[in-house]
Order: sequence, then C-alpha cells, then structure tokens
Amino acid sequence: MTDWDKRYLAGDTPWEKGRAAPPLGELLLKMDPAAWGNGPLLVPGCGLGHDVRALAALGRSVLGVDLAATLSTGKLVAERGVLAAADGGVIVVPMAERLSIAARTALCEVLDHAEVQVARDGIGERHAARICALVMDESIDDEAVHAALRDRLAFVVRLSGAAADALLDEALAG
Repeated sequence: MTDWDKRYLAGDTPWEKGRAAPPLGELLLKMDPAAWGNGPLLVPGCGLGHDVRALAALGRSVLGVDLAATLSTGKLVAERGVLAAADGGVIVVPMAERLSIAARTALCEVLDHAEVQVARDGIGERHAARICALVMDESIDDEAVHAALRDRLAFVVRLSGAAADALLDEALAG
C-alpha cells in the first residue's frame, strides 16, 4: 500500500494538477447547485485548495481541511467539530481511494449514524453530522475506493476528465 504521507512530505504529488479535480469540475457544470443542499460544504484532504475555490465559486460556505499540521509536526493534531460543522451539507472527498483507514472509518461511521461520536482523552460527546458525501475516485495504477466506503454510496457517476478540464476552465474564466 502506498504511504501517501511520505509522498506528500517528499513533494511527490502527481495528483496536484494546479486546478480543481477534473471530475469535480464536470460535476459542477452538470449538476443543479440547489442539489447541494443549504449547509456548508466540507472538503477533507483539500491540499492546496483548488476544489475549495471551485466550490466557493458557487457562492457557498466551504471548509477545506488538510493534514498539513499533522504531517509537518509528525504527530497527530486534532480539532473537534469538522464533520459536525458539515451537518446538513455536502462533503467532497477528492482522492477517496487514498483515505487513511482512520479517515475512512470516521466517514463510514458518520454516513451510517448521521453523527460524530467523540470518545478520547476523557471526552464523550455526540454531534449531529447528517451529510451527503461526494466521493471522487481519482485513482492511478491499481488503486480503488475501499469497499467499505463504496458500499455506502447511493450511486456511481462516471465522468471523463478531459471534458471536465475544458468545461471547468471555461466556467472559472467567465
């Protein structure tokens, strides 16, 4: 299995395209913005924020989260409430095939129970997290979205990346 943290720290980031993920761009152009709901949008693993900026162009509140603090310090840096902050909204999961076991497990639990359960360091809380997850598979080589996450998807839409690139460039330029 690929160690994405090591690749990120080494600057080996072939997934960095300098713009929003092509499938997201195509989806934004084809999907009615009202279908995204009224809540904030969450983009975990947002990297340099290209997907966040593309979603914010819809005029919506978008929260981008990345592991940069954890990776730069070499120890877990945690903040409460990220999934709970997305309650009633949509979370966008780019490169879902690269989610860590912990991130995938947390997302699956939220999708199953519509809440975040915090039980660590003497904390025992529950926070509503009724979310819709837009899971993007941008795999290269033999990667795939893990079956545990795939089993929780309502449907799968296959989009071509080349058309998305051209459409997204046009939309962002206008």
